[in-house]
Amino acid sequence: MNANAILKPWSLIAELTDKTVLGLEGMSNKAPRKTSRAIVINEEGNCAVMYAEKFNLYSLPGGGIEEGENEVSALIREIDEETGCTCDSIEQLGMVSENRNHQDYTTLSYYFVVHTKTKTGHAHLTDTEMENGTSVQWFSLNETMHRIRDAEHGTTQRKFLQARDLAAITEYLRRQELKSTWQSEESIAHIHGWDFSHIHGRYEEGNDIPWNYEEVIHQYLIEEAKILDFDTGGGEFLLSLNHPYNKTAATEGFPPNVQLCKEKLLPLGIDFKECSDATNIPFADESFDIIINRHGDFNAKELYRLLKKGGLFITQQVGSENDRELVELVLPGTPKQFPDLNLTKQKRVFEEAGFEILQAEEAFLPIKFYDVGAFVWFARIIEWEFPGFSVDNCFEKLLAMQKTIEEAGEVAGTTHRYLIVARK
Repeated sequence: MNANAILKPWSLIAELTDKTVLGLEGMSNKAPRKTSRAIVINEEGNCAVMYAEKFNLYSLPGGGIEEGENEVSALIREIDEETGCTCDSIEQLGMVSENRNHQDYTTLSYYFVVHTKTKTGHAHLTDTEMENGTSVQWFSLNETMHRIRDAEHGTTQRKFLQARDLAAITEYLRRQELKSTWQSEESIAHIHGWDFSHIHGRYEEGNDIPWNYEEVIHQYLIEEAKILDFDTGGGEFLLSLNHPYNKTAATEGFPPNVQLCKEKLLPLGIDFKECSDATNIPFADESFDIIINRHGDFNAKELYRLLKKGGLFITQQVGSENDRELVELVLPGTPKQFPDLNLTKQKRVFEEAGFEILQAEEAFLPIKFYDVGAFVWFARIIEWEFPGFSVDNCFEKLLAMQKTIEEAGEVAGTTHRYLIVARK
């Protein structure tokens, strides 16, 4: 971020008033003085602290925004003057407002996080600062917190200075803790089969779908039928059907699941083949009475080739509108990955391929997340819906999501599902 950077809207870290700091009533209507301040961190991970020996006052560097400056240009100047450090990277943190009615004074402090490569800076302190015995000291973030918090001050002004810096450091540490937690979820976002048990109880979806996919299959599945599950995942759903293994076949293309299926399905006598191309499935013409596919790829013409006359294709699919509100929350403007996946268009595809549609339904239902970590894990697993998603890339958006969950208890979107039963 440079001096001419376009800033995002400022979030409010804290609102300090006579009541919150001093226990006094009243609010000033005076126009605020505006300042830029920063948590300045060097390459050793230590934080710059201005120490005024005369007052035993520890504070974060920064000062007033002068005429012709914006928040960033004022920050760069102030950090250079007070610490002698360059601002090698600058991130917005948030804003602290102060309303000191007892002094008829208000201020807005815009806080940043600055990383500097400067080893030993030369500060340009004012005469007043030098008279106060001001110097730059470097401490760990936790020690910085203790130094600022533990100092006792007799004046109301210094109590406000203390409170605003503590609010900024607390917010920064909170964000770092959240980021660490979310990155941990990101690092373990690997799926075994199609198992979402890791986030059970932390999110909710799929309730009240107006059809039961398994029951729909059982309406047509007889013991003598030869069945294929294309894109079987880890085979969990297929095995739940309890169909005779010698009448059962399956394919899967995702390498970890392929290995899982080889270990789980082949020993049972299920005819499993690796396949990631829905247009070229490695079975002979008219091999199957029923082909099922839940949330996988398919090609209507290839399915027609594989089915016996009168055979059925039964599929429950994820539609193009699935999770779109959630995608927009973290990756605004992301195009739909599969815009044609909706009931109207897909019915037409099957009819044009020579199928008769026996059943067709569509549903839009809520999906809810109760903590951001669960969403991070989910978004990394469903990577085709959230292309380019990472905690680092989307951190500010995730913080906004965290605020929504803190205020509303959840962040919600919409799932899109459709069902087609088609007969050859």
